[in-house]
Amino acid sequence: MAKIEVDARLCKQCGACILTCPENILVEGEHAPRTVHAELCTSCGHCAAICGQGAIHHESFPEGAIIPVKTDLLPSGDQVLEMLRARRSLRVFTDAEVEQPVVERIIEAAQLAPTAHNLQNVEYIVVRKKDELKAISDMAVRFFEKMSKQLRNPLVRGIVRLTSGHEAKSLLDFVPEMEVMVEGHKKGEDFILRGAQCLIVAHVERNIHLPEANAMLALHNASLLAQAMGLGSFLVGYLVGACGRDRSIPDFLGVPKTHRVHGALALGYPKQMFSRWPKRKPPEVTWR
Repeated sequence: MAKIEVDARLCKQCGACILTCPENILVEGEHAPRTVHAELCTSCGHCAAICGQGAIHHESFPEGAIIPVKTDLLPSGDQVLEMLRARRSLRVFTDAEVEQPVVERIIEAAQLAPTAHNLQNVEYIVVRKKDELKAISDMAVRFFEKMSKQLRNPLVRGIVRLTSGHEAKSLLDFVPEMEVMVEGHKKGEDFILRGAQCLIVAHVERNIHLPEANAMLALHNASLLAQAMGLGSFLVGYLVGACGRDRSIPDFLGVPKTHRVHGALALGYPKQMFSRWPKRKPPEVTWR
């Protein structure tokens, strides 16, 4: 249970902390807000961050853990929107190493993403060694080679259609793509990591609320900062799919048995940059 104290000497009783608490833990008191049902606190830090007087002391945030916002560094709405328009998945990289301090900043961006119930439970594995990156690609391709052969079997295809419901068509339609991937790999092409020099794998404990959403929000944050720092990136869906069906890759990575891989982001310095962006389809919106 989180311990929250309000210093009545500093508190101006403006009520901002009461309004901002998502769990309604803070209520009005005689000289300062007081806590009720503190066991419901998710340690989001809203109460301490909103208090301009520094009157709130939360045990999850020791001295120096609540940081003033550098408003002069915040981008405008137009700048953010243009960055989002310019964002592309990049799959053509140089051989330049992605330095550890750069990756650490990108991981910091990932960790700032929202998580369900503020669990902050996404964990990361960073792979930068070339031999390990190649080994991961090799294992993924071996999995798809095995899977494509199985799905070419008429009996297996029939079972898939009976047991996989609406997913059966997309799975069976994916077989030619798997075969192209396998043949390309035999010729030295890398259809998994595309020559990326760094891989960030996001994994979350099983049976946790919204694990995939948490991981993908984190990696999206990471991809945006990577773009701002001059790197290219793409989400490696092939690898995530292989990890979900073949334990050899998570074991190689050191993912705990109690965790599942929910996202992977390949990074590198791009050989090419886009100077234009294609329009997206108009959004389907229902206004009420």
